[in-house]
Amino acid sequence: AKQVAARHSAIVQRLGVRASWEEETAHASGSHVTLRWGWRGSTGKDTRTATATASGATKIESRGKAMLEMLVSQGHEESLPIPELNRAAVICEKALGRNR
Repeated sequence: AKQVAARHSAIVQRLGVRASWEEETAHASGSHVTLRWGWRGSTGKDTRTATATASGATKIESRGKAMLEMLVSQGHEESLPIPELNRAAVICEKALGRNR
């Protein structure tokens, strides 16, 4: 989730997107969150929005899933299974000399 959050933050800052969390709900099986993006359209006059929702065992997991869903739906990330992304992150960390 940490790597997804870093990519999400970088893209939001670069594009000038306003990201907000809504409907963070704790329940017996974990957490449910809604991520909303808002930005100006190409004309600068219209406002565009996109929404992603996710559930997970923890708030961190559900937020990570929602960020990944948003990045994929907006074309900034490939749709890969979470285990594949985790393996890739471990490889990158080892390559950078930051073993976990």
